[in-house]
Amino acid sequence: MASYQTYYKQLEEKFEKQRADLRDRLVIELTEKKMASEQNLRKLKGSNDKEKDKKIEEEKEKAIQMVAELTAKCNTEVSALQEEFDLSTKLLVEAYEKYLQGIDSSPKFLNLTVNVSLPKQQITLKSIVLKPTDTTTELKQKIEERLVLLKNPISDFGKDAVFILHPLFGSDEKGKGKEEDSAIYLKEKVAIVLCSDPPPPQGSTISVMGGVTLESDKPKQCFTQLPFEKGKSQCSYYTCLTCKKMNWICATCVDVCHKGHETKPYILDHKPNWACCYCVKMKKCTIVKKK
Repeated sequence: MASYQTYYKQLEEKFEKQRADLRDRLVIELTEKKMASEQNLRKLKGSNDKEKDKKIEEEKEKAIQMVAELTAKCNTEVSALQEEFDLSTKLLVEAYEKYLQGIDSSPKFLNLTVNVSLPKQQITLKSIVLKPTDTTTELKQKIEERLVLLKNPISDFGKDAVFILHPLFGSDEKGKGKEEDSAIYLKEKVAIVLCSDPPPPQGSTISVMGGVTLESDKPKQCFTQLPFEKGKSQCSYYTCLTCKKMNWICATCVDVCHKGHETKPYILDHKPNWACCYCVKMKKCTIVKKK
């Protein structure tokens, strides 16, 4: 019983904090916009514009509309938080009822350590620790933080990403944990530990299917393909000894077009007068498709 009460308290505290943070953020936004509106009104009142009165009324109408829109936005987001809290509470009550009926043993709502798999990129992030109240929202943040540490940050985390839990139960003859055959699709607004009945064991895996693009997934671009601004754009250039001492090769082309070649730095952190890369000019570039 105590574990259920403690966990409910954690869910409640998270909900109250999120609601308070949301309202604080919207109050700041409202204050900033009201100040801007009041400044516009002062300017209009002090002007000699023939349509001053009309513009003042329009500005007042805009201010009223702005307050209404922000209020509606606040109510919508608070309702979404309430829905998330209510759904998690409902699942918690169902779990407690099963416990009272003797169907399930009392779960321990502790931090959950999971491995996160990104099958598309063939990457597994080991030992990500989730709080008992964490949803896929917090899981996304932890994935992003881990990939930044790995120097392969996420370029885009699309809304179509699907999180699939593979609970780990028991062990095989070698003493290794075995994943259940049935996958559990995680609900967006529900604490992850409540998505599985019983809660997922430590060491379970969560796969992220679709919707994730890493920086390393993006097509490589030669310096000549990037936006160029004279005096500001910067590039490190290299020499390829294999290609008859070809100079002025951009860093990307060295890694892609001259992979495996003998290369050395030519001019580092240079600010050229034009978008220069001799790999393209000498028609050696495999990134830029030349006709």
